[in-house]
Amino acid sequence: MKKTTLVLAQALFAIAIASAQEVGDNPRPTPTAEPTTEARPTPSPRGLGFPRMAKLSSGKEVEVLGMGMIAFRQAPPGLALSYRTKVSIDDIDTLRAEAEEIWRDFRHDADKAKVTSAIIMANEPTSGGLLTTNRSYNFVFERRDDGSWPDKPK
Repeated sequence: MKKTTLVLAQALFAIAIASAQEVGDNPRPTPTAEPTTEARPTPSPRGLGFPRMAKLSSGKEVEVLGMGMIAFRQAPPGLALSYRTKVSIDDIDTLRAEAEEIWRDFRHDADKAKVTSAIIMANEPTSGGLLTTNRSYNFVFERRDDGSWPDKPK
């Protein structure tokens, strides 16, 4: 995947998370090319509550920026988890290992959401003053035909 500056996409994702309702019986979002405002987060007893620190089963803590459904124009909706990393986006091998560690726990959320794809979005801390930017790298996991998930991203 390419490194990208996702200021606009992250803003749309943040709006989607902030405006999301409980999953309940809401219909699936209509597929579009970019994140929509029709995100459906995994229900949490404390509500949305993002950003928040999450402790992985490995013991590591990560700052989760958001989690919810994301729609695509040419693919079924998927579940996305956005988190802040301390690893440089340039260090792809270390970043991939971190995403795989997160995936071990996040795959359960993807199963509950009954999606066929899941995206882990690693975000460097923002930089700048009035106009902020950050770099992001996405890792995509696609469910296999037999219903299982891979251990490693595409």
